[in-house]
Amino acid sequence: GFHFGSPLTDPDNLAGITAATKAINDAGGINGRPLVIKTCSDNNDVNQATICARKAIDDSDVLSLIDVGSSYGDAYTPLLEKASLANLGDLPSGKADQNSTISFPLYGGTFTTIVSATAAIKHLDAKKIGVPYVGIPAGAQLPPFIKRIVEPMGGSVVGVQAIPITATDYSSFAAKEIADKPDVIVDGLTADMYTKFIRAVRQQGGTDIKFLASTGVFDVGQIAKLFPGDKNIYMVEQYDHTAPGYQHFLQDMDKYNKSYPNRNDGATSGWLGTYAFAQGIKALIDSGKTEPTRADFVQYLNKQTNFDVEGLTGGINFTKPNTSLGGGTPRVFNDRVWLSHVEGDKATPLNGGKPFSLFLED
Repeated sequence: GFHFGSPLTDPDNLAGITAATKAINDAGGINGRPLVIKTCSDNNDVNQATICARKAIDDSDVLSLIDVGSSYGDAYTPLLEKASLANLGDLPSGKADQNSTISFPLYGGTFTTIVSATAAIKHLDAKKIGVPYVGIPAGAQLPPFIKRIVEPMGGSVVGVQAIPITATDYSSFAAKEIADKPDVIVDGLTADMYTKFIRAVRQQGGTDIKFLASTGVFDVGQIAKLFPGDKNIYMVEQYDHTAPGYQHFLQDMDKYNKSYPNRNDGATSGWLGTYAFAQGIKALIDSGKTEPTRADFVQYLNKQTNFDVEGLTGGINFTKPNTSLGGGTPRVFNDRVWLSHVEGDKATPLNGGKPFSLFLED
């Protein structure tokens, strides 16, 4: 397998990949063969992302990409298509990730934030949704998508602003957001950026504004330490934290990567993508394909109607295209999110612990 991400998604994803790889190999690998995951970073640069893709393509040992966290899929996906190289568990942030037949995301990516806005309207009585976002192409997708979804529900999008990754002073961004009077602010920033943004809003008196924090970059322990006593922070979970797979993830992290401090869903994604790859390759070998090819793996994935790892995703049908948002994102197969309220160092599930989705269920 081959993983490449960016400074925005790693090292969390890599931490999960490391734990899962060690656990799988400790248990005998894949039918006795050791699992090897090679890595690369795009350094937030489209040219470097393409270099990473070419490294994977040129390495004959690589059967699939795993949990790619780059937002430059539009540049390198055509290369993957020519090589019949699957992109399993990728961040579906661009048109190529959301449309290519070699793209197999296991979570919603940008959709996680979009769906969280609808959850806020339904369960937090929100009308105005604040949308600050990272000033990169993937971030710019958020405001128009969220506007399209929340307006029919009686909501509106406010506080739309692109924040540069290099920003250090957040006071002006916070002032603009507060002036637009959002009821809820969605998480379209990195962990470090969102932390600075929340603190700046609170320091300027925006204490009643609710913040949705993505578990893709935060876990409940981090939030409790970063914002002690804050009663207006809610977690948006990418995976079902009540599933057996989540406990398995935590156990593997504690055993094989205990020193890594975070247990967020970025790390879960890396763990999940690794196990999903191993699960698929094992299924191919067990079916008689003792030396599976890249094309075999793509074909296998495209036939799966209930692909899951120990309940984490709720089951994904790779044969059923996403028809929400006008059908422009057919490869976003799983847009489920779970919402919970942070109280101290615990997260209390909302909606009876049931997921929210635009595509799969109401």
